[in-house]
Parts: sequence; structure tokens; C-alpha cells
Amino acid sequence: MKLSPGSSSAMDSLGDEVSSKIRLAIKAKLQELNAYVDDELPDYIMVMVANKKGPEVMRKDLGLFLNERTEEFVDWLEGVLDKLEKVTLGERDTLLRKSVKLITNRLTNLMPLYYAIYFYFVYQYS
Repeated sequence: MKLSPGSSSAMDSLGDEVSSKIRLAIKAKLQELNAYVDDELPDYIMVMVANKKGPEVMRKDLGLFLNERTEEFVDWLEGVLDKLEKVTLGERDTLLRKSVKLITNRLTNLMPLYYAIYFYFVYQYS
């Protein structure tokens, strides 16, 4: 998922469990980068993601906290969100395919009835 203002976001429909895991991943990445990590910075980042802040805005705002590691962090976060979106869209795609298959099967099962009705009317009115 690209971090762009106003873009559709997988964060829109995340449950508390997924949001919590993303927050923990953010905190772990910040620690890996030897950035000062308190409880507020990961929360602030989650708010920026939820508000669909673009990468430029994130770089500017997080630059105050991450300095020379800002670019690396924002690139990493964008990758994580891209993967999350692919998983989310994949689940939706799978559900859509299952629905189409179910409808197709039901229509296929109705075909003999359709033909019976068709031939009945053709026979009656010819």
C-alpha cells in the first residue's frame, strides 16, 4: 500500500489484533534503528498511517525523531503496509472467487429447469 494522502487503506478495516501487531512491529523497527522509543512514537506513527499521511509528510514529521534513519524507516513501513494490503486484497479476491463459483454452480444446476420451461412454452405456443 502506497502511503499517499487519501488513498484507500488496509488500515481502514483492521481489527485490534492486527493493529496491535503492526504497532509492535513499528516499535521493534524503531528499536532496531536505535531510535528513542517510548509509547507515544509508535502511537503517533499509527495515527499517521490511519490518517493516510503520505511518505513525504511522514518523512518530514518523523525526521524530528529519527534524523538520518527516517528514510529507511518510512521505506520499511511502506513495504509492511504494501504486504498487508496484498494479504487483505488476496482474502477479498478469494472470497469473491468463491462467491462467483457458488453462483455459477447454482446457475448450472438451474439450467435443466430453464430448458424444461423454455421447451414447454415453445411447445405450448407453437
